[in-house]
This record gives sequence, structure tokens and C-alpha cells, in this order.
Amino acid sequence: MNGHPPFQRRLGHTPPITVIARKQRYPQRTPPSGRLSGWTRSEALGKRLDALIQTPEETVEFLQTLRRIRETGDPVGPYEVHVSRRDGSSAWVLATTFAIPLDERRTGFVCMDVDITERRRA
Repeated sequence: MNGHPPFQRRLGHTPPITVIARKQRYPQRTPPSGRLSGWTRSEALGKRLDALIQTPEETVEFLQTLRRIRETGDPVGPYEVHVSRRDGSSAWVLATTFAIPLDERRTGFVCMDVDITERRRA
């Protein structure tokens, strides 16, 4: 035991979770995503995915995924996807994406990402 309650010990192993609202901007993000991407919460807020972790082509593909989720209500994943880190290095994540209601009229999306970069390198 390291003196932390069990929940706090496990929190470091929680998959990064990204909440994406309309127009695929980062309105809110949990801290683990920053460990994967290298972007801080304040740097990422309000920015589009293609300005942070994806190429324009990858963003188009991701938008199609969000559209499919919105139309069907079905989650997508897990699927492997490439992301770029702030320092320019590449990473791979195993992602699952699903819709969540933000209010009566708006839908947001949650992406749960598990870093599989080392596994892919092996």
C-alpha cells in the first residue's frame, strides 16, 4: 500500500477519455489524454482535432465515424487509430467512441483511448 485510497491508485491506469462536442472541438478533457498527446487541457480547449492529433485526412475519417454513431446510436470500436503527439512523435491508440447526451438537443461524443504504441512497435 502506498497510502493512497484504492480509487486513486487505479486512476493512473484509467484509459484516457476525451469528450468532444459539436464541431469536434475539445470543450472538456480529462487529464489522462494529456499524457498521451502531450497537449495540456488549456492548450487543447477549443481546438479542432486536426490542429492537435490528426491529419486533415484522419479528421475526415473520424468525422464519418461520428456521423455513423449519431445516425445509428451504436458505439464504434474498439479500433486502432494513429495520433500525433505535441512533440511530433507518433502514437497508436485502441479507441472506442460513443455518443452521450449533452442536453435535450445536443449530443457529444466520448473517445476512450488506450495507448498501444509500444505493442505496435513490438
